[in-house]
Amino acid sequence: MRIIYFCTYPSKELLTQLHISILLVKAALPKSDIHIFSTDESLGRTWPIHLHFLSKDKLTEWQGSHQFFWRIKMKVIEEMSQIFPESKLLYLDADTLPINLEELENNLNAPMMHCCEGALKELRTKTERKMLKQLNGKVFEDILVTGNSKMFNAGLIAIPANSAGKIARSIALCDAFLDWQVIPRLLEQLAFSLVLNKNDKIKEGHRYVAHYWSTKDLWATYLEEWLKKHGSMNFEKQVAAVHSLDLEAFPYWAKRSNTVRRVRRIFGFK
Repeated sequence: MRIIYFCTYPSKELLTQLHISILLVKAALPKSDIHIFSTDESLGRTWPIHLHFLSKDKLTEWQGSHQFFWRIKMKVIEEMSQIFPESKLLYLDADTLPINLEELENNLNAPMMHCCEGALKELRTKTERKMLKQLNGKVFEDILVTGNSKMFNAGLIAIPANSAGKIARSIALCDAFLDWQVIPRLLEQLAFSLVLNKNDKIKEGHRYVAHYWSTKDLWATYLEEWLKKHGSMNFEKQVAAVHSLDLEAFPYWAKRSNTVRRVRRIFGFK
């Protein structure tokens, strides 16, 4: 199985998250190939990874005619599915803690995303409500969108071998949404959800990988302190030591106020 990360213009906090996630991958699957797509050519020089440089021209091209940033994530996965058609692929956001990748790989006989966030009619943010209002009852790329259509979290996207066609169709669906001028936030996540979940095929991957996007402020300091303590070690010794990381130190998900998110953005945190 090949592991994929996407990391443009990485901040210190993001690099810490990425470093820890990669250590956990290597501890679980020592022989796995890790691929990172980044604008930073020096990223991970001491890590056993394959670095794919993203030039400004490539970023512009992959954002498409509507310059939708998260379309790059879709193109990263498509590129890997085309280069390595016979490989199982696992895309991970940096803010993930792999818990049991061996079991994930053994169960990867159908598409997998992190977790089901619910049917569109059950989702409550202004963005999601507006999205449903714009899309309800309409057909894009032969896919009918209704209030019962399910949204899955895209912090983890795993696909079996020979799935390039599904990824290409997801991109086409996302482009169709953008052409329709649907509110852009979460469109790549919705497109993946609708295409990969055709005939209710998506499996949830939260048992195998923790995604702490809503509690980053709780995890950030802890992960940074752990990395400082082990920073003088080489990568191999860090892999051996990563078992000391408490993967239950904080909750992975919590309902957080918009005020907390705004404050974090003001101080440069995602």
